[in-house]
Amino acid sequence: MTSAAFDVLGIGNASDPFWLATGTSPSVRARKSDEAIMLVRLLLDQEEVEFAGEHFQYWGPGTFPRPRRAIPLWI
Repeated sequence: MTSAAFDVLGIGNASDPFWLATGTSPSVRARKSDEAIMLVRLLLDQEEVEFAGEHFQYWGPGTFPRPRRAIPLWI
């Protein structure tokens, strides 16, 4: 949801059919979600990102233009 006054990034829950379709155990899905949230936060906050996690790796630019303030992540 985005508006001039209120920006929020929503992240679905582990019972979402898209997650269930991966065939991955809930504990692995949880670790992937945690790692993805860390990466998204870095992408929103930094000009250049270097991230090497267990499931995701990324080296390159963050988002541009960056948000003027931190965007809440709703889980």
